[in-house]
Amino acid sequence: MNKEEFYKKLDLETGDDFQYFENFAQLVENDEEIEADLIYQLLKEIDLKLFQALTKDYFEDLMDNISQDEIDLYNLLETIKRNFIGMAKESLNEDENAILRLADELAKFQKWLSVDKNVIWSEDDKITKITLGDALAEIRASKFSISDGEADFSKAMEYSIEEFIMYYGDLVEDDHLENLDSEDDNYLGGMIEE
Repeated sequence: MNKEEFYKKLDLETGDDFQYFENFAQLVENDEEIEADLIYQLLKEIDLKLFQALTKDYFEDLMDNISQDEIDLYNLLETIKRNFIGMAKESLNEDENAILRLADELAKFQKWLSVDKNVIWSEDDKITKITLGDALAEIRASKFSISDGEADFSKAMEYSIEEFIMYYGDLVEDDHLENLDSEDDNYLGGMIEE
């Protein structure tokens, strides 16, 4: 896939058009593996402050349907979200290495979420392997139907996170991470033993 085909898949003419939740979703939910160098070219053209906000919104939507039984998956996705936001913040200085690392991590995440069949889905005595993204979509859909499918995320939990150091001061300064949303407080509040 070349840059023109890649942008067409994302419904973009230029990187400046990468402004909406749907753009981020199309990037990471693409069922065809996307090379890091194409993501790098996109990151060089987009507003990285806006990218941070889109990342936050996307992950919150993605994590909204994870049950309290899957706290490890929730925590993994929260860590990935924070890493992406931190790397994007670091990339604001046009640090080539930071942008390359972010592109590599986004490519890895996109493959893990939408290409690799790393979840075992059981429904009506049938067992199939599906992507993590498809499993989370099935869980969301099951809230509106009589589906009784179950997901085994153990293989998906093998995701390795690139070490990225975030300083406490950066977390406090970051408008996106300064305060947890009340939904997050409620979600975690029921899981933490006092």
